[in-house]
Amino acid sequence: MSEESSARPGHPTASPAPAPETLRIVGIGAGPGALTSLRSLFRMVPGDTELAFVVVQHPCDSDTSSALPRLVDREASMPVVLVDTPVAVKPDHVYIARDTLTLTDVDEGLKLTPCVCDPTGHTSPIDDLFRDMADRLGPAAIAVLLSSTEGAGHSGLQAVRAAGGDTFAERDALRPEEQPGCEARERVADVVTSAADIAARLTRLARRSLELGALSSASANEDLEELATVLHAATGLDLRCYKQSTLDRRIARRMRARGAATLGEYLELARSEPEEVAALHREVLIPVTHFFRDAEVFSVLAETVFPEVLEKVDPARRIRLWVPGCSTGEEAYSLMMTAIECAERAGGPREAIVYGTDVSAAALARAEEGRYPPSIEADVSPERLARFFERDECGYRVGRELRESCRFARHDITSDAALTNMHLVSMRNLLIYLRTHSQRSALAAAYDSLEPGGFLVLGTAETTGVVDGLFEVVDSSRRVYQRGG
Repeated sequence: MSEESSARPGHPTASPAPAPETLRIVGIGAGPGALTSLRSLFRMVPGDTELAFVVVQHPCDSDTSSALPRLVDREASMPVVLVDTPVAVKPDHVYIARDTLTLTDVDEGLKLTPCVCDPTGHTSPIDDLFRDMADRLGPAAIAVLLSSTEGAGHSGLQAVRAAGGDTFAERDALRPEEQPGCEARERVADVVTSAADIAARLTRLARRSLELGALSSASANEDLEELATVLHAATGLDLRCYKQSTLDRRIARRMRARGAATLGEYLELARSEPEEVAALHREVLIPVTHFFRDAEVFSVLAETVFPEVLEKVDPARRIRLWVPGCSTGEEAYSLMMTAIECAERAGGPREAIVYGTDVSAAALARAEEGRYPPSIEADVSPERLARFFERDECGYRVGRELRESCRFARHDITSDAALTNMHLVSMRNLLIYLRTHSQRSALAAAYDSLEPGGFLVLGTAETTGVVDGLFEVVDSSRRVYQRGG
């Protein structure tokens, strides 16, 4: 999600946001050749950090995983466990997976459960672990990528960043010069450095444990107000649109990444370094999405929503879809693929168009280019990859059929005039970041854009409650609504 307002900066105030006493887990994604890096990292980490370390590999390699505990144990100052049965997570332990792992809640804490790796290879154990950590731990999640293959770990790092956690990547594993034109992994990690330095930073993070409470004191209010002014002057971003909890998480993450102990220290960095203002701007507008996110939602669209749209809309008219806050385009392309498939099942092709809008020029440029890493194989079926994508040296590019059906443009749904004559608006996981007044503006714009009987789709944690009466519920569990009136 990335939405902003072009109005003058507001005066956000620091609010109490104490971090919960949650076990901090360091998820480590290891690609081929990461053994030296793993040994270097654990050689430097002391055994009393109160952090738990979980190591997964991509691709899955049961033989290597069996040997890893012995090799890592030579360096680590804490117990090393090969996870082949469900195990409760404890601090100051290293857990290594034989295949893949899921992280689940249990009464006494968190549990790691081993799973069999997908034999088709269309999975990324690293992304799966990172996403689980983002869902379960939120700001307490720490993701580390040591080497990688075919983009594994990319979307998982994004999920951890969006949840307010900390992300690290090993510089030597990136090798952007070997893939001209491919996206550098620096864009999805807070810190890119050596394995040994990552170990040192993790140790400092554990010792200092900068929490959201650093932004909660009365003395921080003036600094936060000035930071809002600096950010608005440089980028036009208005912090008044965003929930205080969102701002707390995003600012605290940048403070941790830069080693600033107080908001005043961070403000001085922002005043003196334009690059840091740009980094904070990206942080607040952090894009987090992937293809066919929440598969159950797309099942409802395919089985209920699109068939009704196809039946009601005159065949001579184009089906019009809108994705506000489209980020890097995955949601827009997923909707179009679903629409094309539904039209074909209904008896023939129908002309359709998706409008993807956002306020981030960088995100829109990536969406329009339509290039994605090989890790999308975990979310896009082989059949869809073969039909709608072209393979290249960097991963996949959206094919011409799909690209020509998706239009991307800058638009702020909280302040700009709504697009019109839409049959469906997908605004998932955007409202959760906005304050109530901005939520009302966004939902009113969605209502104005839809034709009578048009559909609205929200994220699973969102509702239309702040504008009661404008929409009727179609599927409450999947947050699908229909325009009334």
